[in-house]
Amino acid sequence: MKNLWLSKLVAFAYQYQREARPYKELINDFSSLFSLNGGESALDLGCGSGRIIRLLIEKSGGNLSKIVGMDNSCSAIDFAKKNLNFSLAKIPHRFVVADLSRPLQLSDKSFDVATAGLSLQYAEHWDGEKWTDKAYRGVFREIFRVLKPGGKLIFSANTPNPDFSIIAKKSWREIFLTWRLPLHLIVAIIMVMQGRWLTQQAKIGRFHYLPIEKVVSILKEAGFENIQYKLTYAGLAWVVACEKS
Repeated sequence: MKNLWLSKLVAFAYQYQREARPYKELINDFSSLFSLNGGESALDLGCGSGRIIRLLIEKSGGNLSKIVGMDNSCSAIDFAKKNLNFSLAKIPHRFVVADLSRPLQLSDKSFDVATAGLSLQYAEHWDGEKWTDKAYRGVFREIFRVLKPGGKLIFSANTPNPDFSIIAKKSWREIFLTWRLPLHLIVAIIMVMQGRWLTQQAKIGRFHYLPIEKVVSILKEAGFENIQYKLTYAGLAWVVACEKS
């Protein structure tokens, strides 16, 4: 079935969202919910162009024992490698092309921290008749499995019925004053088309834009504790932090 996340054009467009004010708000709030002492092993799920990996490097002072970035888009991983080339030079790392809807091919209790930026909600499962939340629930169980005791998960997730046009409206300065013509038009058109497709797919249950109470319930079901959350991204997403006891 069609998956626009695998499109090279979508991967190209999404690397520019890091310049938008709502996305900067999201990253700042994401950062506020956890700290690193240095020496941690880190896993970033749905790594995209690498912005959260850069955040992990910054918060650890460049001192991570290893980092693994995963994404189902080869194009997104190519952008991440390019954007993080020098930052990762002294850190053991690897990038893996992987579908988060399937079990993670990673060892038990192998990471101190796992992160995911607006990606886990796209774990999808078709049972032959309809879309279900089986893979979405499963990805949290998989993360719990690969985290060490005391490990932390920090992720973001969209609120129900997000109006993605708000991002464009709040980012007009960056779109029209910072980006070069005709780049801003190309990126804006791709993002609008992608946003419409995501919303349509969420309405039929393929993707999971859920009330925060439901997200918390699923986290508890997977075994996570000490759950915190904060509304961000111009009111369109939550950042959530939790722990494996």
